[in-house]
Amino acid sequence: MEAIDSDVYMYDRSPSAVQDTPKTKFYRLTLNEILTVVCATLIPITLGVYTGITSMQEQQQADEMRQFDLNQAAELKQQMIYDRFLDDMYKLEKDGYLTDTKNPWSFANARYRAAHRQWDITRKADALQFLKEHELIGKAKIIDKRTTKAVVDVILLAGLNFDNIQLTSATGALNQLNFDNVVFDRVSMANAQFSFANLKQTSFSYARLNNVMFLDASLANAHFDNTELRSADFGNSDLTGTEFLNVDLSTTKLTQTQIEQAIFFNSTLPNGTAIATSNRTTATATATATATATATATITTVTTTTTAATTTTETTIMAAATTTTATTTTAETTTRAAPTSTAETTKMAATTTTAETTIHWIYSLPIEKRHKFAIILNR
Repeated sequence: MEAIDSDVYMYDRSPSAVQDTPKTKFYRLTLNEILTVVCATLIPITLGVYTGITSMQEQQQADEMRQFDLNQAAELKQQMIYDRFLDDMYKLEKDGYLTDTKNPWSFANARYRAAHRQWDITRKADALQFLKEHELIGKAKIIDKRTTKAVVDVILLAGLNFDNIQLTSATGALNQLNFDNVVFDRVSMANAQFSFANLKQTSFSYARLNNVMFLDASLANAHFDNTELRSADFGNSDLTGTEFLNVDLSTTKLTQTQIEQAIFFNSTLPNGTAIATSNRTTATATATATATATATATITTVTTTTTAATTTTETTIMAAATTTTATTTTAETTTRAAPTSTAETTKMAATTTTAETTIHWIYSLPIEKRHKFAIILNR
């Protein structure tokens, strides 16, 4: 019976026995089976992510190399344009096209402007230094005695763009960058910076200098006429004799010392004060009026003293003249009353002549000496 029962159990085809086997295999996965599934899923994902990251890095490196090559090519192009400009200037000078007889130097200006439009900020600054060192700009404002005309620059900068340019001395305060007498009229220099630069007698008329910075620069006798100076900063620059005509300085940084140094006409100061006439002219007029009043008072005092002295002297002299006249009259009366000898008559005439001569001599003396002489006579 036991054997039969075992056989029957082994070959039991009941519904419950058939359904137990698939359920156990589907829901009860072993650890190996789970790891196999996870690995089979993650390996392709990992390979895809790695491939994507590698491709991105390679693309980034390729872009960087391409950008580096472009920068190198642009730098080489800039240097080639600059070198070509120097060669052109050398040839023009060699052929005599930069002399005063070639005014207005159209070839030189055409070559400079063509190169200027292609230059970066660095080359523009280098070119300005080259032009200044060779006196193609910033010539001294002297007068030619033969033509009686002011000497003008060979290269004209009007209408050019110098935004973001930096003109800074390489040695700082040891040696200022020299740009004196340069004419920057009608140029655009927004966000420019001048550090340790010599800008004496430089002109910025009708120029755009918004957000410009002048750091330790010398602007003595510089000229700003109808210049845009919004948010400009003059730092601790020297503004002795600097002229501001028709300029709005309400947003400009100026120290009190700089305001006292500069000359303003029809301009607005940072504190909002509007100046219609020159502050230097007003100060001069005040000083002149004060000096005139003082001089007038002094002259009045001196005149009064002189008048008193003159009156005293004239009174003394008149008294002396009266005494002399009385003596003369007495002498004449005596002569008429009793005839005298010729010698006595001659002596009396000589006395009269001497007195008259003395009176005339006293009147011919200066006022000071008359006063002293009157004092002596009074004694």
